[in-house]
Amino acid sequence: MIDRIASDLGICRFSGESLDQYKCRVIYSAMACWIKAITLDRPVGYSEKNLPGVSRRHVYERSHMVLETMIKMFPETNEWFDLSADNDDPANFIRKRLINHGDLLNAGFETNLTLASAYTEQTASTFETVYGRTIGSDLLYNGVAVIKLREKNDHNPERENVKEWLGSFLKDASWSADLPNSSQVQYFNPLSPAKNNYEAWQSSQGKTTDTLQLIRTAVNENGYTYYLLKPKEKLVHRLDPFLQEQGFHIRVMCALRSWAKNNTTAVVTNYNDHIKIRFNALLPLRERIILESYAWPVRHINDKLEWVMGLSIWKHIRPFIEALDIQISEEKHG
Repeated sequence: MIDRIASDLGICRFSGESLDQYKCRVIYSAMACWIKAITLDRPVGYSEKNLPGVSRRHVYERSHMVLETMIKMFPETNEWFDLSADNDDPANFIRKRLINHGDLLNAGFETNLTLASAYTEQTASTFETVYGRTIGSDLLYNGVAVIKLREKNDHNPERENVKEWLGSFLKDASWSADLPNSSQVQYFNPLSPAKNNYEAWQSSQGKTTDTLQLIRTAVNENGYTYYLLKPKEKLVHRLDPFLQEQGFHIRVMCALRSWAKNNTTAVVTNYNDHIKIRFNALLPLRERIILESYAWPVRHINDKLEWVMGLSIWKHIRPFIEALDIQISEEKHG
């Protein structure tokens, strides 16, 4: 049954891949397909005058039932899909990724969801992304995204380097002498030997010759307000909450670590037909959504640090990672 579903979705088992991992990947992408199909449901008495799309509740109830049935049929996948510790539902989790990817659209005062109109977009030199379609003999699922192989050799968009991006931002930033309470401030240390950014925060400023620092103050147990600090001038720029949601502070960390020649790192393991990448730190929102769209999480549906993908997808994603000045170490499997 898994092989039949995989064939319909254009998914192949990777070389050296465990059977359980293969099953999880297939069911994960199959749920993306089913959720899109569910948004096309039309109840009895439906007319064009009704609100477009279907309710989020309907999508949840149908998709939850489908996924629950699949997990019961393949109980070895249960742990991979389990989100009870996060108080979330895996079907809703996949639905959110389809919304972020652009395949599902909010409708009816954001109470309903509808499938995007069918269109394609050249994403890389070797494939285009297909939106608004569920299945087809020429369509290939990668994560929750659907692609179609199509060569376009002149498609080579440039990615702005994170240091150049930060330099441009600083030219237009507004600065204030209203410094936050120093007793509540934590300082990001770009020279920290820690591979992740979580452990690179410290309570003291220490000796610094830096012209720019990233600092933060706690808002609640899990939230912070971030500032850019010019330590010599004693001026700060408070990061806009929207920019913070976009992972602006994570970009700044990447840039500061790059300037300090202590780059954020990632390890890529090369196989014959795919790669696995393991990050040591979280990514900004844009790059995270790209991975969530085109790749499969490895250890768990909510795995933010380890991903698996085909070689053509990696060729597309790699420039985004390199533009963050993340240092990639490559290993060859076997």
